[in-house]
Amino acid sequence: MIKNNNISQYTETLLCLLFVFALTVSCGGGGGSGSSSPPASSSSGTPVSGTAFSTSVIDNNGDVGWYTSIAPGSIHIAYYDAENGNLKYAFHDGSSWNIAIIDSTGDVGMHASIAVETDGTVHISYYDFDNGALKYAVCSGASDCTQTTNWSAEVVDNSADVGEYASLAVETDGTVHISYYDYDNGTLKYARGTAGSFTSEVVDSASDAGMYSSIAVAPDRSVHISYYDINNGTLKYATGTASSFSPETVDSSADVGENSSIAIASDGTVHISYYDVDNSNLKYATGRSGAFTSETIDSSADVGEYSSIAVESDGTVHFSYYDYDNENLKYASGTSGSFDTETVDSTAAVGEYSSILVASDGTVHISYYNYVNINSGYLKYAVR
Repeated sequence: MIKNNNISQYTETLLCLLFVFALTVSCGGGGGSGSSSPPASSSSGTPVSGTAFSTSVIDNNGDVGWYTSIAPGSIHIAYYDAENGNLKYAFHDGSSWNIAIIDSTGDVGMHASIAVETDGTVHISYYDFDNGALKYAVCSGASDCTQTTNWSAEVVDNSADVGEYASLAVETDGTVHISYYDYDNGTLKYARGTAGSFTSEVVDSASDAGMYSSIAVAPDRSVHISYYDINNGTLKYATGTASSFSPETVDSSADVGENSSIAIASDGTVHISYYDVDNSNLKYATGRSGAFTSETIDSSADVGEYSSIAVESDGTVHFSYYDYDNENLKYASGTSGSFDTETVDSTAAVGEYSSILVASDGTVHISYYNYVNINSGYLKYAVR
């Protein structure tokens, strides 16, 4: 496993600044860069739905699978190669997984977040560790996105050390929205635009608010962001549109709000999963601006880090998350006040950096990290 029970990813990042040249340190940094325009590779592992989760290894080439982010269509996954400091991408074409390096210019790819349009255009936001910048890559739906040359990458914001905890959402018209953390100023930032034309702004300037951000865009085009206020140990939420956001505190019952993940239901209801640091539990908040309720989903052990949330059209809420005590990937589903939990994968130290999606047919897909040792880890995938 990667992190100590009592050390947040915030502390990991600080440690990485101290050990940036020590390539064997298991943290969110890692040196080296890959070769230019490497060829795509493929592996087997056809998704199969059923009553139990089916799990498989997608990529075991080095220490890969950090910061996974999954998107629907044919399944798309963005993730970080910690050994080489590359942004990687996996795509299932219906028969096999195809893998490519998207960006290898320095140490890039941490805090990856992916979204895919209906025409197949793929968007990824991520952090450039070497330059302290937020980056963005896009591949047209008419292209083969497993070929590195079909991707275009750019810097969205390099005004300070910015881009950690990036989260991306895309509207039907192709407008890209990214929430992210400004480390130098301790603020939550937001960027909006399209390739080659982004504008950015500060959403919440409260001291050290903005880590663990997650973004979603509602059908009415309103933007919703969940995030953590480390100074007060609270879960916060901001909603609005460009230049007009209203931040508020959702939960201040304990030190809560790390590993937040947000989803918006078709009726506009907001759903947020997050970690309760004080009680080591998975928590869930739902409601609308000014009127949230929260509850504990799982308190069976030290559970809830690396949470990810998805909501079906019928209102069923799905969570993937990490069981630290047992080093397992867990899953919960249900509606407010009535959730069932289960272990998805217990084959090794698995479940960190999980990301969940629910397809239109109800199939649940989860990407996650399988820790092997300080120098090795795999990208894994579960489906039911």
